[in-house]
Amino acid sequence: MKKNWKKYLLIALICFLCYVPYLIIFYPGVCNWDTIGQISDFFGGKSPIPFGWMEGQVEITPFLSDHHPFFDTIVFSLFVKLGLAIFNSANAGFFMYALSQTIAFSLTFSFVIHVLSRLKVRRNFQILTGLFYVLFLPIPLYAINMLKDSLFTLCFIWYFLIVLLSILETPTKKKLVLLIILSILLGLTKKTGVYISLFTALAIIPRFWREYKSLGIIHVVACPIVMFVFVAKIIFPVFDIEPGGKQELLAIPIQQISRVVMTTELEPEEQETIDRVIDYGQIRSLYRSEVVDPIKGTIRYGVSDRDIREFLKLWLKNGLKYPMLYLRASYGLVGGFFIPNTTINIYSNIPEPWRGGPLIYQLDAFSSQRQWIVDSYNKIADAPIIGFFYKIALYTFIIPVCVSIYLLIRRRYHVLWALVPIFLTMVTLLICPTTNSRYGLPLIMVAPLIVGLCVMPSNDEQTTRKTKLRLNKKNIKKEKREKKKEEEEEE
Repeated sequence: MKKNWKKYLLIALICFLCYVPYLIIFYPGVCNWDTIGQISDFFGGKSPIPFGWMEGQVEITPFLSDHHPFFDTIVFSLFVKLGLAIFNSANAGFFMYALSQTIAFSLTFSFVIHVLSRLKVRRNFQILTGLFYVLFLPIPLYAINMLKDSLFTLCFIWYFLIVLLSILETPTKKKLVLLIILSILLGLTKKTGVYISLFTALAIIPRFWREYKSLGIIHVVACPIVMFVFVAKIIFPVFDIEPGGKQELLAIPIQQISRVVMTTELEPEEQETIDRVIDYGQIRSLYRSEVVDPIKGTIRYGVSDRDIREFLKLWLKNGLKYPMLYLRASYGLVGGFFIPNTTINIYSNIPEPWRGGPLIYQLDAFSSQRQWIVDSYNKIADAPIIGFFYKIALYTFIIPVCVSIYLLIRRRYHVLWALVPIFLTMVTLLICPTTNSRYGLPLIMVAPLIVGLCVMPSNDEQTTRKTKLRLNKKNIKKEKREKKKEEEEEE
């Protein structure tokens, strides 16, 4: 056991040391506009926020907005605040977060390799997995990234690992308690995490039912109760946190009906139905086939459930009328997750602060090195043959589907059972507002583990392997005895 821990920590250390150059060159880290908005939201302190983040909209003045998960906002902002308090530097706080997350990812990837070892996957594949985690550039750049999707992915990997071990090994109380904690973290770090944890818990509850009925039920209800009762009904009102808008779940319907508006003329009453939910007058100027955010951001503040129901009725009606337009609209948004035509995008800078947020910036000293890394990545990702390994769809669709087919053919149904979180994550990609690699990040980072399930020996193969080892040991002992006997006879 002691030897396993030493090996685990050694692999984590090697992984972390490989990430140190990125921590230095990209100091204090990287992020996107969402993160800057979250930090600005926290430091603004009841400053006006355009609902939906679009200019010209109704401005609200809560303490925080849950447009992006408030838990992520607080975690990111507290690190920045800590840097300001100790070093009088927002950069220092940002770096402390990037460093902490990088260490956490290093330990996580080491545990992935440890799990592959526990599942008797050959050492060569374990080495390849380690090389993937340190050499595949998107991995380190997302590890040092202050990004809500990176934090969610960290929680997701551990959740999936414990689910996997609960199915393939003996389910224990410790594993179930870990699943309960991780399921709550999934909900806190991403809104779709509630549904991933809920349906996963329902799918695997038979595994725990015999010995841990009560804990199994808690695993099912823990995340929904925390998010829909404790957070929504208590935390939000008490701390004046504005709930996220309903536009996130309406992304695909909004894009599809906008596509219809772009190509046909709707009746005046239909236009009014749409305008009660989003700004009909801006659809033609804001529509983009590859992203719904501009139009989605015009959603009306305080839109009623009745207006949304009428909108969805009109959406269904037009769907029956223009099915091909709807398919094209969906393909424009999320097609890259399922067809290998979109490269994994990376973040390499920190956007400028706004709305009074603290100044966080990268050092000019390493600007040429950062540019060289980005340019090299783009050249490799666009190259023939090798560029295929940099397509999002390889990780979000092709690998999971091929592995599933293989497992079905080999009748390893219990392994398929453990892949429920993967299938649910794939489903969530269908409601994404655009094809961006951050939405598929959990599937990218667990790809080696999923492939490893194919090369994992079955129970029969493990038994055969153990028998061979025992026979080899017996033969070696027999040869030694015979050799010793011959030497004695010669003497």
